[in-house]
Amino acid sequence: MNGDLLRELFLFALLLIVIVFFLWPDRWWNMIELERDENGFILSDDLFLVYGEGKTIEEAEKDYFVSLIEYCQIYINSEVRNG
Repeated sequence: MNGDLLRELFLFALLLIVIVFFLWPDRWWNMIELERDENGFILSDDLFLVYGEGKTIEEAEKDYFVSLIEYCQIYINSEVRNG
């Protein structure tokens, strides 16, 4: 696989994250659902279908972002494999 394509896909994924979460902060929180259960908090969304969990909201938010990055990595890897 061409290294340029991989770099372009990675930059596209980062750009998407920046657009959704930093340029439209009012929409970002409208897409995220916050739930509380017996173990803490769960953040989830309907756009990327990822979630994060933690004992505090901050831990759940960090876990959510890790999951979102992993999602982007899986997407990029599938694009690389499928050409």
